[in-house]
Amino acid sequence: MITLRFIFTRLHLVLALLPLLTVKKILNLLHAVACFLLRTSKTVEHPPILILTLTTNCNYSCRMCLKSARPTSDKGALLDYRNPREMNFPQLRKLLEEHADYLCFVHLHGGEPLRFTNVVQLVELLNELRIPFNIITNGSLLTEELCEKLVGGYCFSVGVSLDAASAETYRYIRRGGELSHVLSNLRRINTIKDNSRSSRPILSASICTFAANIEEVSDLVQICHDYKIPSLTVGEGFDYDTDFITPSQLAKNNKELFRSELSIAQAKARKLGIILRLRFPFLADDAEPTNGLPKQVAILPPRNCLNLYASIWLLPSLDAIGCSVSPVSWGNVGERGLNAVWNDSGGAYVRARRDLRNKKVPSACEGCVYTGGFMS
Repeated sequence: MITLRFIFTRLHLVLALLPLLTVKKILNLLHAVACFLLRTSKTVEHPPILILTLTTNCNYSCRMCLKSARPTSDKGALLDYRNPREMNFPQLRKLLEEHADYLCFVHLHGGEPLRFTNVVQLVELLNELRIPFNIITNGSLLTEELCEKLVGGYCFSVGVSLDAASAETYRYIRRGGELSHVLSNLRRINTIKDNSRSSRPILSASICTFAANIEEVSDLVQICHDYKIPSLTVGEGFDYDTDFITPSQLAKNNKELFRSELSIAQAKARKLGIILRLRFPFLADDAEPTNGLPKQVAILPPRNCLNLYASIWLLPSLDAIGCSVSPVSWGNVGERGLNAVWNDSGGAYVRARRDLRNKKVPSACEGCVYTGGFMS
């Protein structure tokens, strides 16, 4: 959901990205925003933002991840984490080369994106094509070689999912990982940045909160300060049908605890100058407002979705999905081509734009808690 607060808390990322953009890229993005504002059925030929699930492979088995879902679960069927696969690199190379002049940035994630077989070659290609990009990673595979290629190039941001501030909780939630190893890698990338006098990539951190780790948010704020991480995103954990996630773990069933801990974290973030982003659509409500939390927006009428005009999300199979809330195929780019999936008159994207223009929630977007947000 894009709100004014969303924009404000990401200004430092925008300022890091802007010097990497050409006039053609900026105009393409502005054209997409104009299509969004005018609610047109079709949008720009070249999506300004490309989101890539490079692989569903991961070296962790986090307790709340779909990789740990119950055997009978049908959640995330299109993303089969039990039988991991990854993108075809030659196909990906061709796609990036075709749209390089218009891409404002590419968002890389997984699975664990650094488990992608050709990740080093991909980083080199993005730098060569001058395509800005960012990465969401667990941080465990940030090798010396990779950090050297990320610093000072076209990578403007590296986001690290931490989910805990203590070694014990980290081991419990993020099975297969060690917090000390990840923090050592963050120290490495900061050292390389300092030695090369580069401000890029900007580091960011995130935590997916449950009753098991909410009390560590304020300590994670301190870690961000200590490791030169200017922002921390604190998100509400949802039910991904794993044995770990029971009703007792969810924020909506622990409102007093969550509000208390978030208040402590907010105070500490203000003191240390850390940008704290809070994403709790099911925790905030009119009866018990919490400063800084978005209101529950699911009850509002659908407005519009900027994702449908500016970004396309591709899975390892090259199936396109609307967003993480809508993990169903909207068309296969490998079979039909990106432009056919993106702007075909009878395609899912065009139908979704028409539905939202007519104040209807597209069938693939049902259940999205952000359909009522400003520029949601």
